[in-house]
Amino acid sequence: MVAGNRKEDRAAIFDMPAPLANRLLHLRVEPHLDSFRHYAIEKKIHELIVGFLNFRPSLLHKPDVNSEAWPSPRSWEMADSLLKLDLDLTPAIGVATAAEFNVFRKSAAQIPLIDKILNGKSTDIFPTEPSIQYALSSAIVIRVKDVEQAINAMRWLTKHAAPEWVQMVAADLFPKLRTHKLYDAFRREIQKDESLSQFLVNFSNLSS
Repeated sequence: MVAGNRKEDRAAIFDMPAPLANRLLHLRVEPHLDSFRHYAIEKKIHELIVGFLNFRPSLLHKPDVNSEAWPSPRSWEMADSLLKLDLDLTPAIGVATAAEFNVFRKSAAQIPLIDKILNGKSTDIFPTEPSIQYALSSAIVIRVKDVEQAINAMRWLTKHAAPEWVQMVAADLFPKLRTHKLYDAFRREIQKDESLSQFLVNFSNLSS
């Protein structure tokens, strides 16, 4: 198996000799936000990066031949290291994207307290500003550690958020629970709650 860039990527490539090219199967791999998001959740990439990319999906991968730094799945992972050290993200993702991210980061400072939501003690309403909605949804998924927190999060969301936001969180949270072998216990608990149980049925129908 070999990997390389395409001509249009302008990545200092050379044409492959025809006999060699004929010995290979050529598959094109495209950036995919859902795949990167699930990877980022498991790798504990910072919740603000996940939320920002949900908010601005076109910036997952946006090459800029005139700049040394631009957003890509690889450079977002480098940006995660910078963010966790409270350093400027510009060297990883470029000036323009870093500026957008910083605006998003300031908005995200207004999200409700996640710990209160996960502990089942929040009386906050779901925010109305889109950037804060995306930041909050990603933060909930990334911070959930056990079945009880997952149930509390889903209860709060179904009470306060529009169905599309509940579905967005579920689309990331359920795979995370499956990966950590918590989904069966989560499903058993959710079936004790009539409204959550109905949501689970509806979500399963939409996902199938």
